[in-house]
Amino acid sequence: LHIATEENNLCMVELLLKKGHINVNAKNSSGWTALHIVARENYYGLAKYLIRYGEADVNEEDYLLNTPLHIASKYGNHTIAQLLINNHANINFKNLNGWTPLHLACQNEHTEVVRDLLENNAKVNLTTQDSKTALHIACENDNKNIIQLLLDHQANIDLVTFDGWTALHFAV
Repeated sequence: LHIATEENNLCMVELLLKKGHINVNAKNSSGWTALHIVARENYYGLAKYLIRYGEADVNEEDYLLNTPLHIASKYGNHTIAQLLINNHANINFKNLNGWTPLHLACQNEHTEVVRDLLENNAKVNLTTQDSKTALHIACENDNKNIIQLLLDHQANIDLVTFDGWTALHFAV
């Protein structure tokens, strides 16, 4: 299933799931399901099939506790992210490092994904294990568009990291 997914081979995925009694949520050596792979590769049609007909779990975690939404957010695949959100992906789930999909989208400067997450009620002030908010990350990257989006969604400019840094410290 993972190989067919990597190759974006919908016909083979259909065959495996219909005839092969394959677990759609089976994990590879990295703990990724087929849905994690399509989230990275931006295979929208395959993602849609896995969710609708294969009943893939949109909240399945890899070994680092990344869900497919974390992966789509990291790689900027906003159509996949929106599909996952529309199918009840946990938008505020934290991975092993305490990063949410919003943190990853900010880190990798994917404005469209940030917008999608915020418009679907992502909690803007959640902190990572090292106490950074999405605003801290956006300021660190000096991404004015993302900073403005976060501020428009009530990002708290006064939150401090363990080191006592606010977003302003990261911005200068």
